[in-house]
Amino acid sequence: MNAESVPPQPEVKTIKVELYLRVENNNSFVRGKGRSREEIERRVLSRYGMQKQGKDSWTYLLTIPYTQKLHLHRG
Repeated sequence: MNAESVPPQPEVKTIKVELYLRVENNNSFVRGKGRSREEIERRVLSRYGMQKQGKDSWTYLLTIPYTQKLHLHRG
């Protein structure tokens, strides 16, 4: 297989998104907002180069990769 037969890889671009994450208890007997927040950071936000805006801040700066503008949607 030669180099001419390999299709070029699309250029990966990134977009910076500011996210405000608010975690609430579902009733007065449930605790664990901190633990829930840590799980969200570890399982979801970390894959997007998560940067916390402050130690106790609920605001995050995410870097999201995309290859085509159609991958970007406003919600």
